[in-house]
Amino acid sequence: MDRLITDFNADIKSATKVGSLDPFCLAAKYCHKFVNIHPFLDGNGRTCRLILNAILLKYAGILVSLGEEETDRNEYLSVAARASEAKSSACDGDEDEDEYKRKYWKELATLTLRHAKEEFEHLARILSESS
Repeated sequence: MDRLITDFNADIKSATKVGSLDPFCLAAKYCHKFVNIHPFLDGNGRTCRLILNAILLKYAGILVSLGEEETDRNEYLSVAARASEAKSSACDGDEDEDEYKRKYWKELATLTLRHAKEEFEHLARILSESS
């Protein structure tokens, strides 16, 4: 957990220095990292989604509901399982670690971004109907 916090702070510092931050990639990365640390007996998935949303709220001003519907939950769990499997494979293989890091959580970032887009579209429909 100490390493997770240290890495997160380093990523924020680096993004600040460069002047660019992708909140969806950052949120997916740390959601993925946390769920693979698995520090609790129960509630790791819920906590990782809280981490994901805390980062999104701070850096994108949006919350994303992952796993609200059963099909959505199954998709999220499949994405998380594939990411964990990719991480395990990377640790066993000869692949460059840096190249694999993005690949573990890239699909989760895409899923998160898709949900954010759907949330924005839903909000736009509500606002246009009330006008």
